Amino acid sequence: IDPHGPRGHLEEYLNKGWIHDIVVPNPSPPYADGNAGVATTMEYSWDDYAMALFAKKLGKDDDCKMFLARAHNYTNVFDPSTGFMRGRHEDGSWIEPFDPLEPYYNFMMKEANGWQTLWLVPHDVQGLMNLLGGRDKFCAKLDEFFSIPYHPKGIARDVTGMIGQYCQGNQPDQQSAYFYDFGGQPWKTQKIVRQILRELYGSDKDGLAYPGMDDQGSTSSWYVLSSLGFYTVNPARPEYIIGSPLFDEATIHLGNGKDFVIVAKHNSETNIYIQSATLNGQPLNQPWFTHSDMANGGKLIFEMGPQPNENWGNAATAAPPSMSP
Repeated sequence: IDPHGPRGHLEEYLNKGWIHDIVVPNPSPPYADGNAGVATTMEYSWDDYAMALFAKKLGKDDDCKMFLARAHNYTNVFDPSTGFMRGRHEDGSWIEPFDPLEPYYNFMMKEANGWQTLWLVPHDVQGLMNLLGGRDKFCAKLDEFFSIPYHPKGIARDVTGMIGQYCQGNQPDQQSAYFYDFGGQPWKTQKIVRQILRELYGSDKDGLAYPGMDDQGSTSSWYVLSSLGFYTVNPARPEYIIGSPLFDEATIHLGNGKDFVIVAKHNSETNIYIQSATLNGQPLNQPWFTHSDMANGGKLIFEMGPQPNENWGNAATAAPPSMSP
Protein backbone atom coordinates (compact mmCIF):
# COMPACT_ATOMS: atom_id res chain seq x y z
CA ILE A 1 0.00 0.00 0.00
CA ASP A 2 1.57 3.25 -1.14
CA PRO A 3 0.37 6.14 1.07
CA HIS A 4 1.64 8.56 -1.56
CA GLY A 5 -0.19 6.84 -4.43
CA PRO A 6 -3.23 8.18 -6.24
CA ARG A 7 -5.74 6.32 -4.07
CA GLY A 8 -6.22 8.05 -0.73
CA HIS A 9 -7.54 5.99 2.20
CA LEU A 10 -6.58 2.85 0.31
CA GLU A 11 -5.74 0.86 3.43
CA GLU A 12 -9.19 1.40 4.90
CA TYR A 13 -10.81 0.58 1.58
CA LEU A 14 -8.88 -2.70 1.34
CA ASN A 15 -9.53 -3.67 4.96
CA LYS A 16 -13.18 -2.66 5.26
CA GLY A 17 -14.44 -2.38 1.70
CA TRP A 18 -15.50 1.21 2.26
CA ILE A 19 -14.16 4.61 3.38
CA HIS A 20 -15.55 6.45 6.39
CA ASP A 21 -16.37 10.14 6.64
CA ILE A 22 -15.35 12.95 8.94
CA VAL A 23 -18.43 14.60 10.44
CA VAL A 24 -18.54 18.33 11.10
CA PRO A 25 -21.84 19.71 12.48
CA ASN A 26 -23.87 21.91 10.15
CA PRO A 27 -21.27 22.64 7.46
CA SER A 28 -22.90 25.25 5.25
CA PRO A 29 -21.45 25.90 2.84
CA PRO A 30 -20.00 22.39 3.01
CA TYR A 31 -16.34 22.17 3.94
CA ALA A 32 -13.67 20.87 1.58
CA ASP A 33 -11.70 18.64 3.97
CA GLY A 34 -13.98 15.60 4.17
CA ASN A 35 -13.22 12.13 2.84
CA ALA A 36 -16.10 12.01 0.33
CA GLY A 37 -16.26 8.43 1.56
CA VAL A 38 -19.36 7.34 -0.32
CA ALA A 39 -18.28 8.72 -3.68
CA THR A 40 -14.70 7.55 -3.23
CA THR A 41 -15.78 4.01 -2.35
CA MET A 42 -17.98 3.92 -5.44
CA GLU A 43 -15.26 5.33 -7.69
CA TYR A 44 -12.72 2.82 -6.37
CA SER A 45 -15.20 0.00 -7.06
CA TRP A 46 -15.45 1.11 -10.68
CA ASP A 47 -11.65 1.45 -10.84
CA ASP A 48 -11.33 -2.11 -9.58
CA TYR A 49 -13.68 -3.36 -12.27
CA ALA A 50 -11.57 -1.67 -14.94
CA MET A 51 -8.44 -3.20 -13.42
CA ALA A 52 -10.10 -6.64 -13.45
CA LEU A 53 -10.67 -6.36 -17.19
CA PHE A 54 -7.10 -5.18 -17.69
CA ALA A 55 -5.73 -8.07 -15.64
CA LYS A 56 -7.82 -10.53 -17.64
CA LYS A 57 -6.34 -9.23 -20.89
CA LEU A 58 -2.88 -9.71 -19.43
CA GLY A 59 -3.73 -13.30 -18.47
CA LYS A 60 -3.41 -12.55 -14.74
CA ASP A 61 -6.45 -14.53 -13.60
CA ASP A 62 -5.80 -14.28 -9.85
CA ASP A 63 -5.50 -10.50 -10.08
CA CYS A 64 -8.66 -10.41 -12.16
CA LYS A 65 -10.59 -12.30 -9.48
CA MET A 66 -9.22 -10.05 -6.72
CA PHE A 67 -10.19 -6.83 -8.49
CA LEU A 68 -13.54 -8.24 -9.56
CA ALA A 69 -14.42 -9.09 -5.95
CA ARG A 70 -13.52 -5.53 -4.90
CA ALA A 71 -15.63 -4.12 -7.72
CA HIS A 72 -18.70 -5.01 -5.61
CA ASN A 73 -17.59 -2.75 -2.74
CA TYR A 74 -20.09 -0.07 -3.78
CA THR A 75 -22.74 -2.25 -2.13
CA ASN A 76 -21.07 -1.58 1.24
CA VAL A 77 -22.28 2.03 1.22
CA PHE A 78 -25.85 1.20 0.17
CA ASP A 79 -28.34 1.70 2.98
CA PRO A 80 -31.50 -0.34 2.24
CA SER A 81 -33.45 1.55 4.91
CA THR A 82 -33.20 4.76 2.87
CA GLY A 83 -32.65 3.36 -0.63
CA PHE A 84 -29.53 5.49 -1.10
CA MET A 85 -25.77 5.33 -0.78
CA ARG A 86 -24.94 6.72 2.65
CA GLY A 87 -21.88 7.71 4.63
CA ARG A 88 -20.45 5.62 7.46
CA HIS A 89 -18.66 6.53 10.66
CA GLU A 90 -15.30 4.91 11.29
CA ASP A 91 -17.05 2.19 13.35
CA GLY A 92 -19.31 1.36 10.40
CA SER A 93 -22.52 2.93 11.70
CA TRP A 94 -24.55 5.09 9.34
CA ILE A 95 -24.08 8.84 9.56
CA GLU A 96 -27.05 10.79 10.90
CA PRO A 97 -28.82 12.95 9.98
CA PHE A 98 -28.98 11.95 6.32
CA ASP A 99 -30.85 13.86 3.62
CA PRO A 100 -30.36 12.71 0.00
CA LEU A 101 -31.63 16.09 -1.24
CA GLU A 102 -28.78 18.05 0.34
CA PRO A 103 -25.62 18.52 -1.74
CA TYR A 104 -22.14 18.31 -0.27
CA TYR A 105 -18.75 19.38 -1.53
CA ASN A 106 -16.60 16.71 0.12
CA PHE A 107 -18.73 15.10 2.83
CA MET A 108 -20.04 11.62 2.00
CA MET A 109 -20.58 12.72 -1.60
CA LYS A 110 -18.29 14.62 -3.97
CA GLU A 111 -19.79 17.85 -5.32
CA ALA A 112 -23.18 16.13 -5.30
CA ASN A 113 -26.08 14.94 -3.18
CA GLY A 114 -27.37 11.47 -2.42
CA TRP A 115 -29.67 11.41 -5.41
CA GLN A 116 -26.89 12.26 -7.84
CA THR A 117 -24.35 9.88 -6.29
CA LEU A 118 -26.73 6.91 -6.21
CA TRP A 119 -26.14 6.21 -9.91
CA LEU A 120 -22.33 6.19 -9.78
CA VAL A 121 -22.18 2.48 -10.64
CA PRO A 122 -21.65 2.49 -14.42
CA HIS A 123 -19.94 -0.91 -14.34
CA ASP A 124 -22.84 -2.70 -12.61
CA VAL A 125 -26.15 -1.09 -13.43
CA GLN A 126 -27.86 -4.46 -13.04
CA GLY A 127 -26.36 -4.82 -9.57
CA LEU A 128 -27.68 -1.39 -8.60
CA MET A 129 -31.05 -2.36 -10.06
CA ASN A 130 -31.07 -5.44 -7.83
CA LEU A 131 -30.35 -3.28 -4.75
CA LEU A 132 -33.27 -1.00 -5.65
CA GLY A 133 -35.74 -3.86 -6.07
CA GLY A 134 -35.74 -4.78 -9.75
CA ARG A 135 -36.52 -3.16 -13.10
CA ASP A 136 -39.82 -1.46 -12.29
CA LYS A 137 -38.64 0.05 -9.00
CA PHE A 138 -35.36 1.05 -10.62
CA CYS A 139 -37.13 2.98 -13.38
CA ALA A 140 -39.57 4.49 -10.90
CA LYS A 141 -36.58 5.77 -8.89
CA LEU A 142 -35.15 7.30 -12.07
CA ASP A 143 -38.53 8.95 -12.71
CA GLU A 144 -38.34 10.57 -9.27
CA PHE A 145 -34.74 11.60 -9.86
CA PHE A 146 -35.58 13.54 -13.01
CA SER A 147 -38.72 15.17 -11.57
CA ILE A 148 -38.11 16.17 -7.90
CA PRO A 149 -37.23 19.90 -7.89
CA TYR A 150 -33.75 20.88 -6.76
CA HIS A 151 -34.17 23.28 -3.82
CA PRO A 152 -31.33 22.57 -1.36
CA LYS A 153 -30.84 24.40 1.90
CA GLY A 154 -27.05 24.27 1.71
CA ILE A 155 -24.61 25.09 -1.07
CA ALA A 156 -22.37 22.79 -3.07
CA ARG A 157 -20.08 24.21 -5.68
CA ASP A 158 -20.33 22.79 -9.20
CA VAL A 159 -23.87 21.43 -8.87
CA THR A 160 -25.34 23.19 -11.91
CA GLY A 161 -27.40 22.45 -15.01
CA MET A 162 -30.39 20.74 -13.40
CA ILE A 163 -33.37 18.66 -14.50
CA GLY A 164 -35.04 17.66 -11.26
CA GLN A 165 -32.22 16.31 -9.12
CA TYR A 166 -30.16 15.41 -12.18
CA CYS A 167 -27.00 17.48 -12.65
CA GLN A 168 -25.56 17.71 -16.16
CA GLY A 169 -22.99 20.34 -15.12
CA ASN A 170 -20.90 17.88 -13.11
CA GLN A 171 -19.77 14.31 -13.61
CA PRO A 172 -21.17 11.95 -10.93
CA ASP A 173 -24.54 11.31 -12.60
CA GLN A 174 -23.97 12.13 -16.29
CA GLN A 175 -24.40 8.47 -17.27
CA SER A 176 -27.77 8.08 -15.56
CA ALA A 177 -29.90 9.45 -18.40
CA TYR A 178 -29.03 6.23 -20.23
CA PHE A 179 -29.97 3.93 -17.35
CA TYR A 180 -33.55 3.49 -18.59
CA ASP A 181 -32.02 1.34 -21.36
CA PHE A 182 -30.93 -1.11 -18.67
CA GLY A 183 -34.35 -1.06 -17.03
CA GLY A 184 -36.40 -1.89 -20.12
CA GLN A 185 -37.73 1.63 -20.79
CA PRO A 186 -35.38 3.01 -23.47
CA TRP A 187 -37.97 5.51 -24.74
CA LYS A 188 -37.44 7.45 -21.50
CA THR A 189 -33.71 7.64 -22.20
CA GLN A 190 -34.56 8.97 -25.67
CA LYS A 191 -36.79 11.67 -24.20
CA ILE A 192 -34.46 12.85 -21.43
CA VAL A 193 -31.35 12.82 -23.63
CA ARG A 194 -33.06 15.09 -26.16
CA GLN A 195 -34.20 17.36 -23.33
CA ILE A 196 -30.64 17.67 -22.00
CA LEU A 197 -29.25 18.39 -25.46
CA ARG A 198 -31.94 20.99 -26.10
CA GLU A 199 -32.14 22.79 -22.75
CA LEU A 200 -28.76 22.54 -21.05
CA TYR A 201 -26.31 23.42 -23.80
CA GLY A 202 -25.97 26.61 -25.86
CA SER A 203 -28.08 28.79 -23.58
CA ASP A 204 -25.95 31.90 -24.07
CA LYS A 205 -26.34 34.47 -26.86
CA ASP A 206 -23.64 32.74 -28.94
CA GLY A 207 -25.12 29.28 -28.46
CA LEU A 208 -21.90 27.91 -26.97
CA ALA A 209 -22.54 27.64 -23.22
CA TYR A 210 -22.04 24.49 -21.16
CA PRO A 211 -24.26 23.64 -18.18
CA GLY A 212 -21.22 23.49 -15.91
CA MET A 213 -17.67 22.15 -15.77
CA ASP A 214 -15.90 20.07 -18.40
CA ASP A 215 -13.49 17.93 -16.37
CA GLN A 216 -11.28 16.01 -18.83
CA GLY A 217 -13.75 16.90 -21.58
CA SER A 218 -16.57 14.89 -19.99
CA THR A 219 -19.39 17.39 -20.48
CA SER A 220 -18.40 18.17 -24.07
CA SER A 221 -17.87 14.50 -24.99
CA TRP A 222 -21.30 13.72 -23.52
CA TYR A 223 -22.76 16.22 -25.98
CA VAL A 224 -20.78 14.94 -28.97
CA LEU A 225 -21.58 11.27 -28.40
CA SER A 226 -25.20 11.87 -27.41
CA SER A 227 -25.73 13.99 -30.52
CA LEU A 228 -24.62 11.01 -32.58
CA GLY A 229 -27.20 8.87 -30.77
CA PHE A 230 -25.25 6.89 -28.17
CA TYR A 231 -22.96 7.16 -25.15
CA THR A 232 -20.26 5.11 -23.40
CA VAL A 233 -21.96 4.61 -20.03
CA ASN A 234 -19.07 2.41 -18.88
CA PRO A 235 -15.90 3.36 -20.81
CA ALA A 236 -14.12 0.34 -19.30
CA ARG A 237 -16.10 -1.75 -21.80
CA PRO A 238 -16.39 -1.33 -25.61
CA GLU A 239 -20.15 -0.77 -25.75
CA TYR A 240 -22.29 2.15 -26.83
CA ILE A 241 -25.66 2.71 -25.16
CA ILE A 242 -28.30 4.22 -27.46
CA GLY A 243 -30.14 7.49 -26.83
CA SER A 244 -31.75 9.70 -29.50
CA PRO A 245 -29.66 11.09 -32.39
CA LEU A 246 -29.68 14.84 -32.92
CA PHE A 247 -28.52 14.76 -36.54
CA ASP A 248 -30.35 13.38 -39.58
CA GLU A 249 -27.06 11.88 -40.72
CA ALA A 250 -23.54 11.78 -39.30
CA THR A 251 -20.37 10.03 -40.42
CA ILE A 252 -17.54 8.85 -38.18
CA HIS A 253 -14.24 8.56 -40.03
CA LEU A 254 -12.43 5.66 -38.40
CA GLY A 255 -8.67 5.37 -38.04
CA ASN A 256 -8.51 2.47 -40.51
CA GLY A 257 -9.94 4.55 -43.34
CA LYS A 258 -13.47 3.10 -43.02
CA ASP A 259 -16.62 5.11 -42.27
CA PHE A 260 -19.42 4.41 -39.82
CA VAL A 261 -22.62 6.24 -40.78
CA ILE A 262 -25.56 7.02 -38.48
CA VAL A 263 -28.86 7.85 -40.21
CA ALA A 264 -32.00 9.06 -38.42
CA LYS A 265 -34.95 8.90 -40.81
CA HIS A 266 -37.85 11.33 -40.22
CA ASN A 267 -35.82 12.94 -37.43
CA SER A 268 -37.04 16.28 -36.01
CA GLU A 269 -37.60 18.24 -32.80
CA THR A 270 -40.80 16.24 -32.27
CA ASN A 271 -39.74 12.91 -33.77
CA ILE A 272 -37.35 12.02 -30.96
CA TYR A 273 -38.40 8.41 -30.38
CA ILE A 274 -36.83 5.36 -32.03
CA GLN A 275 -39.46 3.25 -33.79
CA SER A 276 -37.01 0.64 -35.12
CA ALA A 277 -33.34 0.30 -36.02
CA THR A 278 -30.97 -1.66 -38.21
CA LEU A 279 -27.24 -2.14 -37.75
CA ASN A 280 -25.14 -3.11 -40.76
CA GLY A 281 -28.25 -4.32 -42.55
CA GLN A 282 -29.63 -6.42 -39.68
CA PRO A 283 -32.52 -5.56 -37.34
CA LEU A 284 -31.33 -4.07 -34.06
CA ASN A 285 -33.77 -4.76 -31.23
CA GLN A 286 -31.56 -3.81 -28.31
CA PRO A 287 -30.58 -0.30 -27.13
CA TRP A 288 -26.82 -0.85 -27.43
CA PHE A 289 -24.11 -2.13 -29.73
CA THR A 290 -20.42 -2.94 -29.50
CA HIS A 291 -17.34 -1.21 -30.85
CA SER A 292 -16.65 -4.22 -33.03
CA ASP A 293 -19.97 -3.50 -34.79
CA MET A 294 -18.51 -0.23 -36.09
CA ALA A 295 -14.78 -0.97 -36.18
CA ASN A 296 -14.74 -1.94 -39.86
CA GLY A 297 -17.25 0.66 -40.95
CA GLY A 298 -20.96 0.20 -41.46
CA LYS A 299 -24.31 1.88 -41.02
CA LEU A 300 -26.70 2.38 -38.11
CA ILE A 301 -30.19 3.43 -39.24
CA PHE A 302 -32.94 4.68 -36.93
CA GLU A 303 -36.58 5.15 -37.88
CA MET A 304 -37.79 8.05 -35.74
CA GLY A 305 -41.30 9.05 -34.70
CA PRO A 306 -43.28 11.40 -32.41
CA GLN A 307 -44.55 8.72 -30.02
CA PRO A 308 -42.57 6.19 -27.99
CA ASN A 309 -42.33 2.64 -29.26
CA GLU A 310 -42.39 0.95 -25.88
CA ASN A 311 -41.76 -2.46 -27.44
CA TRP A 312 -38.39 -1.54 -28.96
CA GLY A 313 -35.42 -2.63 -26.85
CA ASN A 314 -37.53 -3.36 -23.75
CA ALA A 315 -36.77 -7.05 -23.22
CA ALA A 316 -34.70 -8.02 -20.21
CA THR A 317 -32.42 -9.93 -22.58
CA ALA A 318 -31.91 -6.72 -24.60
CA ALA A 319 -30.36 -4.81 -21.69
CA PRO A 320 -26.73 -3.68 -22.01
CA PRO A 321 -24.11 -5.77 -20.19
CA SER A 322 -23.36 -5.29 -16.49
CA MET A 323 -20.96 -6.90 -14.05
CA SER A 324 -23.90 -8.67 -12.39
CA PRO A 325 -25.78 -11.09 -14.67
